[in-house]
Amino acid sequence: MTNFIGNIRTGISKNSPALLTAVGIGLGIGATISAVTATPKALRLIDEAAEIAEENEQEFTKKDIFIAAWKPYIPSFILGGLSITCLIGANSINLRQKAALATACNLSKEALFDYRRRVVEEIGEEKERVINQKAKEDKAKRVVKKEPATKTIVIGNGDYKCIDVISNYPFSSNKNKIEAAINKLNRTMTYDMYVSLSDLYDELGIPHTKISDELGWNLDEGLIEVSFDSIVGEDGTPSLVMDYTVAPRYDFSKLM
Repeated sequence: MTNFIGNIRTGISKNSPALLTAVGIGLGIGATISAVTATPKALRLIDEAAEIAEENEQEFTKKDIFIAAWKPYIPSFILGGLSITCLIGANSINLRQKAALATACNLSKEALFDYRRRVVEEIGEEKERVINQKAKEDKAKRVVKKEPATKTIVIGNGDYKCIDVISNYPFSSNKNKIEAAINKLNRTMTYDMYVSLSDLYDELGIPHTKISDELGWNLDEGLIEVSFDSIVGEDGTPSLVMDYTVAPRYDFSKLM
């Protein structure tokens, strides 16, 4: 039971922005419905107040209309206020979570950079390159789907199977087309200051992922750079692996 309650608390904490947004929308709808149902009663109160003012030969002003009609709308005001509070809270929590994620990503990036630098110092660039190549081959083998043995594979200026190491998605292209797409986005970045990973995927025909809109590059950290490695799958199919020399980062649209 303790673990069950703990899992519920963890789930609520992780999904609190979505939950608060849903509650806020529900309260907003409730406020609208409440206002609609309160309007007939408010109109009756206005008519009654207007009749009393007429009997007493008093002027019936806009202030008098407000005083006569505001009470039926109290539930609407309360629901509307709660709705706004929930939506603001959801946005605040979402911003904090994004800030924490950005910090974690930057720390992981720095740790990986330091680790790779230390590995190169200890074993040398050649051994590090061999290890990195084997790691890419292992990763590519998990991604590449076996093609029929009769399929013709074109290597050179034609299109052939390529693999993006972030999405693990195989796509059809070649080195020249990939470099042309990157050059186009780098030119765009000189004007717009940043581009997203989804922008690159659009150029290469790769479907968006859950994180591709959240990752990208900005001009403060340099242009997009990739590296290529050729591998051969277990079925003998050659593939081109596209890795990122300058990795995309979270919160890329914020310039330093």
